[in-house]
Amino acid sequence: MIQRAMQRLWNARVCSLVILAALLTALWGTGAAGANAPAAPESAPTVLNYQGIVLVDGEPHEGPNGYFKFAIVNAASGDGTINYWANDGQASGEPIAAIPLPVSEGLFNVLLGDISLSGMTEVIDASVFATEPTYLRVWFSPNGIPGTYEALEPNQR
Repeated sequence: MIQRAMQRLWNARVCSLVILAALLTALWGTGAAGANAPAAPESAPTVLNYQGIVLVDGEPHEGPNGYFKFAIVNAASGDGTINYWANDGQASGEPIAAIPLPVSEGLFNVLLGDISLSGMTEVIDASVFATEPTYLRVWFSPNGIPGTYEALEPNQR
């Protein structure tokens, strides 16, 4: 009986630690923890963490890098008619500038709006999300050569 109660207590502690670790990871990814002060409740973040997987001919891209372009558009598929935001400020369609990112087993991660990244010249302003619905459009090229970019489907809401 005591052993069973101790096991329940241990499981509850492990569960609490996992939840705490997940919360801290989420806060760290938005810049709300650590050295950065949390954003005021009425303001939107200027960067958003995004991660995904990219397949080339059905297989995960092995990198070591991939070249990406990003836009927040007004359509669930295709380029949409308006870019509410694009990594290089392009008003519509595919951005011109690309962002080289590390890719491992097809997985990539980026802070959208992080202007310290090569090819990322625009922060994300709160007005981007003033219109509903919005979707993230991603283009990918394994080599960064113009004309080799392919849009990843579907756009992400």
